[in-house]
Amino acid sequence: MKEGRNEDDIDYLLRQFPVTYAVTFCPSKSARYWCFTIPYEFHKYDFVLGIGVSLEEGNLIDKVFMIPTKDLGKGNISIFSEGDMEYSRYYIKDGEMEQKVHTIMKEVF
Repeated sequence: MKEGRNEDDIDYLLRQFPVTYAVTFCPSKSARYWCFTIPYEFHKYDFVLGIGVSLEEGNLIDKVFMIPTKDLGKGNISIFSEGDMEYSRYYIKDGEMEQKVHTIMKEVF
C-alpha cells in the first residue's frame, strides 16, 4: 500500500477486501477439504483470498488460498481437497503471501 493513505482509505480497503473463510473438513487422516462461498458482489474482483480455518489443529489458520472468482461460477461456491488440481493452483505457498495480497489490494483501489 502506498504511504500516505489516510484512515478512510484503509477503512474502505478493509470493508471491500474480498476475503472468505472455510472450516477445514477432515473426513479421514489423509485428506482435507474446503468449501468456500462468496457473495455475488465479489465477482467484480478477479480473485478472493480464501482462508481455511482449522478447529482441530494448533494453528487456527490452516491454509490460505488465492481463488479466481471465475472458478466459483454462478453458484458462488468452490469445493476442493488437497488431492485436487484446484488446491495446487490456489494454495499460497510460504513467501508468496505479500505478493498475492498486494495483487488483490490493487483491484480494490
